[in-house]
Amino acid sequence: MLIPVALSSALLLQNSGCSRLPRANLLHRVRIDGVRRTVRVPEFPRRIVSLAPSVTETLFTLGAGDRVVGVTQFCDFPSEARTRPRVGGMLTPSWEAILALRPDLLVATTSGNDRDLVTQSESLHLPLFFLDAHDIKSMLESIGKLGELVGAGKEGWGLEQQLRARVRQLNQTDERPRPTVLFLVWGDPIVVPGRGSFLDDVLYRAGCASITSDAPPGWPTYDLEAILVRKPDWIIASRQNGAWLRNLQARPGWRELKAVREGRVGTVEDVIERSCPRALEAIEELRRLVRQ
Repeated sequence: MLIPVALSSALLLQNSGCSRLPRANLLHRVRIDGVRRTVRVPEFPRRIVSLAPSVTETLFTLGAGDRVVGVTQFCDFPSEARTRPRVGGMLTPSWEAILALRPDLLVATTSGNDRDLVTQSESLHLPLFFLDAHDIKSMLESIGKLGELVGAGKEGWGLEQQLRARVRQLNQTDERPRPTVLFLVWGDPIVVPGRGSFLDDVLYRAGCASITSDAPPGWPTYDLEAILVRKPDWIIASRQNGAWLRNLQARPGWRELKAVREGRVGTVEDVIERSCPRALEAIEELRRLVRQ
């Protein structure tokens, strides 16, 4: 079997002894992760590498930030996370950089990371634990699991219960019809949340009816013609795409939409796309926006 150059270099680094795991972690336990894998993890992880922004945020919220020794280039919250060594992207992290940090636990998520990480981590004998956070329900469950995993079970359970109370508030019956919404993940090409995606569930929880909830799973591209036919009541994007959204009236086709002509175009916090505790804040913000 051919091993990619970066991965073979990482293997050499590991075999040289530079990547030896901390000797303090002699006690281990076996856990089932979010993709039904059996993973042997330390009793109390001391050197954690987070492979997703949502994982990083949650670890810091649970009080385990001082044990996070590496994060991805996209991990920007809280501010302390920006001081941690970078290990590359979510899909193609640098295994050499990871090994150099001597981690005793890697944490990834189904909402952002690729399953290929499993094969790569196993070949390097690194304990990789996947969290399942494909929707709000599983995201809440993953918080408790992550807390237990890193020795912050009490904090994880408490945070999970706080967020569940906020979700119950969101679920209170609203007699008004759900406004139809187009959420733009990207504008050119048009990329939208498809069926079963985290954002698809977020939009529903915010009281919206996504016009792309029947699109292919994941983050598919979408035709402007289909948008013109479906005539969404609102067009929404995260704030990082606000500049593109503000120019819709000048774009051919888009200006024909009633939502554009009447100014029902808005942005919400970028964290709405992350399966982390702060996503609830963005859901509440979106609900207020479309119900005004």
